[in-house]
Amino acid sequence: MNITIKNCNSIDLAEISVEQDKLNIRYGVNGTGKSTIAKCLSLAANNEDIGVLCPFKHRSSTDTTTKPFIQGAESFSSVLVFNEDYVRQFVFQADEIIANSFNIFVRTPEYEAHLVAIEAHIKGIKDSFKDSGDLNKLIADLQTLSGAFGKSKDGWAASGAWARGPGMGNRVVHIPEGLEDYKLFIQSDDNVRWLKWQMEGTTYSSKSDNCPFCTSSIETKKETIEKVRENYDAKAVEHINNVSQVVGELGKYFTADTREKISTLTKSAGQISKEERSYLVDLR
Repeated sequence: MNITIKNCNSIDLAEISVEQDKLNIRYGVNGTGKSTIAKCLSLAANNEDIGVLCPFKHRSSTDTTTKPFIQGAESFSSVLVFNEDYVRQFVFQADEIIANSFNIFVRTPEYEAHLVAIEAHIKGIKDSFKDSGDLNKLIADLQTLSGAFGKSKDGWAASGAWARGPGMGNRVVHIPEGLEDYKLFIQSDDNVRWLKWQMEGTTYSSKSDNCPFCTSSIETKKETIEKVRENYDAKAVEHINNVSQVVGELGKYFTADTREKISTLTKSAGQISKEERSYLVDLR
């Protein structure tokens, strides 16, 4: 049975195949929409509103074509989802009446045999992941992008690479006034090392009016030299570099509109807004 899902959380369009009365396994890295697919099918089977899955970018839209949509699940009367919520609710209980009840009542020889059978079925998938260089690169990039948000309940950590890097404004692209002469260094591939070198060197400027490198006079340039330290942080620039690189690597997997939006946010001149943060978190 073929199912079409549109505009649900991070999913713009998904076309999947589901077999009724069988265990259907969705295998993939975090953030690719597995939970959204399960939730959408469950809501549809229970005749509940899938509007709760509307992506942030479409919440204010009046265009009906951007609303959550599912087709092909009309014959479903019930869907059982085995996910983290199921595990927390039924499998592992903190206040069990019988200690180790899972091993006693569930982990039977038949259970173990089924696990072996499932493992055999998905072995080919695992091998494909393991042996594909392109796929491993994609997974690594997705994990890097996801990790850039940091760990937080709302999905956006103040200590994350996004927040500390492009989230505060991309000063690699938008160089502050008065520092234009440093553009070649700030926008170089080795900009982090240069910044560390420059900032370490400024500690010697108080000792003399001469450059600690070439000994020429810097008396009239000290204010500009100090301005680099005031406007740049090597770690923040490193975050900007990493986020920009992984966004560029993953660009071909986004729709043109999403790719342009993310690219714009990574190059923002100032701190990104709360709405823009929500957009990125939804994309995650």
